[in-house]
Amino acid sequence: MPLDDQNTSHISRRSMLHAGAGLLGSAVLPLSSFAAFAADDKPAIGTWPAGSAGDTVYIGAAVPLTGAYAVQGADELKGWQLAVDHINNGHELMKALAPKVDKGLLGKKVELLSADSAAKPNQAVELEQNFIHQNNIILMTGSTSSAVAVALNKFAQREKILYVAGISGSNDTTGKDCVRYGFRQNFYGQTAANAIGPILVKTYGKGKKAAFMTPDYTYGHTVTKSVNDYLTSQGGWEMVTDQVSPLGTQDFSQYLTNIANSGAEFIVNVNWGRDAVLSIQQAKQFGLTPSMKMVIPYQIPFLAKEVGPELTAGVFAATDFWWTLQDKYP
Repeated sequence: MPLDDQNTSHISRRSMLHAGAGLLGSAVLPLSSFAAFAADDKPAIGTWPAGSAGDTVYIGAAVPLTGAYAVQGADELKGWQLAVDHINNGHELMKALAPKVDKGLLGKKVELLSADSAAKPNQAVELEQNFIHQNNIILMTGSTSSAVAVALNKFAQREKILYVAGISGSNDTTGKDCVRYGFRQNFYGQTAANAIGPILVKTYGKGKKAAFMTPDYTYGHTVTKSVNDYLTSQGGWEMVTDQVSPLGTQDFSQYLTNIANSGAEFIVNVNWGRDAVLSIQQAKQFGLTPSMKMVIPYQIPFLAKEVGPELTAGVFAATDFWWTLQDKYP
């Protein structure tokens, strides 16, 4: 839902949330309940009833398996495969979430369809359109790029089909580009800034100078804005340069040269995926770190494994919480 309207959503939006939860998790609503919901709320929900007519219902996942976000896309796909397996086999974790669930959804098997989006918005939309036309999918998912998430948001609204973003760090996904049929569960720019900002100010004090490295699309720009807004308003920090690079950049030398001459004390690196790995490695090669402190406001644990302990030592980063995270990545 919109970031600035979290407490004022009208009842139909709430009904949509409950219907989506019932469809994907609890599977406790009878088919007649969905019919009543559709009648009361008027706008359709995806391919229902055709998509639910057979013994199997389908989910369409457009994830990047090639390109800068391939590692993250492959992991995202594994998560969906595990979830579908748990649903179909009545795993104990599913029963903990939805005690009335036995196997499948309302007696129907769930099948996951997937294809490589290469983190390209147009390609992701085309894949999901094929899934709808060929398989009557009941749910879309995918995206590790917020540009893809925003594109699929708009497509979901047009097709009136539920869409759950896989990974999307842009504020806009549930902000200015929020739609009725789009949902997100992960953290984003504003939450990352509010998590890491106080730690930076407390640890290093006020009045510091920071150079930002920003990927040139909605994720990068909104995360950079959120982090900079927090640091300037709450810590009196100054952004001395913002180095904006295209997604998929291999050589960051020109951006790192500009940072070296900026007078910055900190590098706030908003790059993600393979771009984050390469920019961190090259910052070390240029001799910028560790004399300049590296801050990574939006990351996942893969980064620590890909970059290695030497380059991540002393780095401040915001990521999703998990109980064993500190044990695995001390």
